[in-house]
Amino acid sequence: MKEFPFTIDGNGNLVEQIVAGIRRGIDDGHFPAGFRLPVRSEMARLLGVGENTVKAAVAKLKEEGLVTVRRRAGAVIRDAGQISCSGDILVVSLDRVGVYSSTCACSAMTLELFRAGYRAVTLMIDSALARREKERMLRQALATQPLLVVVHATTEDCEFVSRLCKAAGRRMIRAWFGCDFRQALDDFASRCHLKGVRSVCQFHLGGMRVPYDVRDRLKSANINVELASVRPPGGFSDLYSIRKAAYAAVERRLAAGPLPDLMYFSDDYVAKGGMLALARHGIVTPRDLKVVVFANRGSLPLWTVELTRIENDPVAAGHRFGRAVVGYLRGQELSYDPEPGTFVLGESF
Repeated sequence: MKEFPFTIDGNGNLVEQIVAGIRRGIDDGHFPAGFRLPVRSEMARLLGVGENTVKAAVAKLKEEGLVTVRRRAGAVIRDAGQISCSGDILVVSLDRVGVYSSTCACSAMTLELFRAGYRAVTLMIDSALARREKERMLRQALATQPLLVVVHATTEDCEFVSRLCKAAGRRMIRAWFGCDFRQALDDFASRCHLKGVRSVCQFHLGGMRVPYDVRDRLKSANINVELASVRPPGGFSDLYSIRKAAYAAVERRLAAGPLPDLMYFSDDYVAKGGMLALARHGIVTPRDLKVVVFANRGSLPLWTVELTRIENDPVAAGHRFGRAVVGYLRGQELSYDPEPGTFVLGESF
């Protein structure tokens, strides 16, 4: 072999550059199945690096399942059909609510990993399952020996997965697709002040984290906030149950006394149930009541008017965290700047 189909620029992690170059060569057909890479000294000469660097790169290629190392034969490219999940990135998502956002964010993160040359597998687990069943699914996935496990879950579930990863000798990091809503909440509070809003009823999913950041920001603007809990009898994974419980919660609030100036729904399915209850009573937004909803971009409930919303973009957040994971895999410190949330003014305010 006279030369490699890639070069090393001398900057950054040399081992990662060699691994990424050979990975691209496999994908492009430069290194077909059964191709024998040059011996260590020859590879070092062709690439202009030290033999220890080549040794580390080959070890990583072997760990990822891209080559087999045979005595006296050196490193040989494996058949793609024989490559196992060894060395892949395992993305694990355990979620009770927000399935739409989790799926979008994990898919976007996986796409960034693919673009960088890593093979990624996503495992979606309903966190409402029994602990034994979740453990069985995770142990089965960890048996494929992924290079890194990226977990999107609650703190409790992350600790559970962390114990399994530690026992299996796998590295794990926690995925965070959060947004920075400070500017969006400031814009929301300013709009309330402009429109003379003095009372807000905030509907949230009972049993989940109460969005106190919304309440506290409104209170700092001298707006009275009452909290109303929505508790779906069918659980958080039953979207129809969420909508039905929200309908009942709004009915109770309407029967309790005068309308507030504004209703805030902390979930798009809570908003669907709440808007149906308002329509049943002939309440028109924004003439009779202003409405604001928290929504993931792309999942806003359809209504007769475009709803004003505080919007999260899970796709953008997933891409951003995916790029952070790629940097981490290449030896950089894991750092992530949250995606900014936005206040989108619709016809309901």
